[in-house]
Amino acid sequence: MIDPVLNSLRTLDGDFVLPFQLVESGLRGRLVKLDTAIDAILRRHDYPEAASNVLGQAIALTAALSATLKFEGKFTLQVQGEGAMRILVADVDTGGHLRGYVGFDAEKVADLPTNPSVARMFGGGYLAFTVERDGGEGRYQGIVALEGETLADSVHHYFRQSEQIPTGLRLACELGEDGRWRGAALLVQRVPETGGEAVSGGSVDAFRPPPETWEEDEGYMRAMALLATATSEEMLAQSEAPEDLLFKLFHEDGVRIFDPSAISGECECPPNKFHDLLARLPRSEVEDCKVDGVIDVTCEFCGKTERFDDAALDALFSEDPA
Repeated sequence: MIDPVLNSLRTLDGDFVLPFQLVESGLRGRLVKLDTAIDAILRRHDYPEAASNVLGQAIALTAALSATLKFEGKFTLQVQGEGAMRILVADVDTGGHLRGYVGFDAEKVADLPTNPSVARMFGGGYLAFTVERDGGEGRYQGIVALEGETLADSVHHYFRQSEQIPTGLRLACELGEDGRWRGAALLVQRVPETGGEAVSGGSVDAFRPPPETWEEDEGYMRAMALLATATSEEMLAQSEAPEDLLFKLFHEDGVRIFDPSAISGECECPPNKFHDLLARLPRSEVEDCKVDGVIDVTCEFCGKTERFDDAALDALFSEDPA
């Protein structure tokens, strides 16, 4: 009889978040694999390779972190800087719809090396995580300065300084020889036993070990050492089953996997997104935005564009608000 968890994995076609637990040490983790989803997002934008690579890593990270939370709404990761790349945004809703975009200076990005550091890409700046819960149930945001050589380094810094949750992370995104983009994330944490959720504003009563004591946690340190051996090639490989990768890395502790969840690269633009956006503005301000007599409004995430000419604006502003 086929294990139901493995059977679910086989039906998700390469785009999923797989929760797992290291039995001996009690650590919890998330393995994210992105195939069709990340290829669709990055091809849609057709950015330079350096921009695509960091966006792919950020999207994989977004999927991993959001999967540690219990909420209905949207989780957003944002990087703000003043370098070749000015802004990066990636988000995911509880339906598993991923999307993202990067704002950058094309000439400066063209001058970046093959694997630029975070500092080289963004010129300093900050990393922010935001949870917006549906139904007006609250909003939580965590912010930390960009630190280290990689996006993963900045996330480590955030969990050490802000959340005080022992965390390890590996990110990967590459354009394969077959011309397709693939991404992956591997996250391991010692989650507080009472009320704590990563990047969630969890219970202040939850015990969070101070960072200076993390090195005394043998299970955590062993997992971090093993996690550091995971290569991009292993994480992105299609030939290796995800459970085999986890077993290869963490078999000393024993690995238990749980039901995976599907993710996709679809931008869930509301049907009347641009219509409602313009309707909230005074017509005089909208008129000032015209170029050659029309307004083209484009979604940064998916590239969808809607054109408003005079007739469309007349219809928009003549509608009865009731």
